[in-house]
Amino acid sequence: MAGKGDTAFISTLKDLEDWNAEVLKNPHALITVDVYTEWCGPTTMLHRTLKNLFYELGEEHNIKFCEANSDRIAPLKVEKEKLGCKPLWLFYKDGTEVSRIEGADVPKIEKVIREHAPKKIGG
Repeated sequence: MAGKGDTAFISTLKDLEDWNAEVLKNPHALITVDVYTEWCGPTTMLHRTLKNLFYELGEEHNIKFCEANSDRIAPLKVEKEKLGCKPLWLFYKDGTEVSRIEGADVPKIEKVIREHAPKKIGG
């Protein structure tokens, strides 16, 4: 059971090795990647605020939440031109991108998670 003090289901992706291990090779869960930049204050504040939603959804769904700085991870550097000063959310299942959301559309983020994340068994 994930509580607000439990960060085991939230990972910070620091490099390509982390990206491959958490996003591409993590079966049986929906991987949600919060792509942010340190130079964009609103984006950084939003990804912190959304952690509460992640804790709530993590109680009932098999989800892994990751934070990734687009300036540090090679696969995301191409997205930098598209990022501007808005958040980008990537959703992966079995190593394949199943959805992406640009901007701070919290209801849409929640909808995608509920649609794609498998329910926890026995939870």
